Amino acid sequence: MVKTIGILNILFGGLLLLIGSGCLIVAAPVVLGDQPLRFDPVTTQGFFDEIRRQRIEQLNAREQMAGTEEERAQLKQMRQRVASMPRQATDQLDFHKLNAGLVELNRYLRISLLSGPVLNLLMVIAGLGLVLRKNWARVLGLWTAGLKIFRQVALAAALVLLVIPHVCGSLGILLSIDLGREFIAQLLEQQQARTGQGMAPSDPKPSPQEVVSLLQRSGSVSAIFFLCLGSIYPVVALILLSRPGARAACAAGDGPDLEISSG
Repeated sequence: MVKTIGILNILFGGLLLLIGSGCLIVAAPVVLGDQPLRFDPVTTQGFFDEIRRQRIEQLNAREQMAGTEEERAQLKQMRQRVASMPRQATDQLDFHKLNAGLVELNRYLRISLLSGPVLNLLMVIAGLGLVLRKNWARVLGLWTAGLKIFRQVALAAALVLLVIPHVCGSLGILLSIDLGREFIAQLLEQQQARTGQGMAPSDPKPSPQEVVSLLQRSGSVSAIFFLCLGSIYPVVALILLSRPGARAACAAGDGPDLEISSG
């Protein structure tokens, strides 16, 4: 059992260490440098310009395929309304408020990406010692499993209570302008087209507040799901390594070293 936990520690810890180190290298300018995640006016304007272009093309295609004159007239009116919207979308946005919502996200990424590789490295070291049935490795494995569970709970709590509400607040500001609402409508129509459901021009569209609320709920559910998923192996390791059999096996594994040193 001890050797099995050691092998699993090496496999899981090594894989997570590689993934976490790769993410840390990619996100180094955000996590370690002076380039935090933020909404840039130029990039944001380009995003809304693309939304306008795609929305006009989408409405024009639907207008050409409309089955009745009434529907065609409604779609034409919608297309003309989108085309007449102010092109400078960034003038309608408060970038100070937008970027304030990303402060907690930057902190979350920094803590998550820096703490993960450290614990995963300790997990691999403990795994190597457990394969040799060393008691120090069992103790290290217990501490690492406990710290991993604590980290999962703390990060999930921060995600649900701080990060998701603040990020959704920034998203709500983006979606509150006219082109943001058109972005919502475009996504809904694309989703319904994939599922084979039609959508009439007069059908009510969800408000930005409703969309943000839905995203916040789904984000919180996802955070709790990944908390439970990520805690399964650390909990199992914590239970098995604390059993008397594991202590006895590791004590026996330390025996030859003790005899050699005494001789």
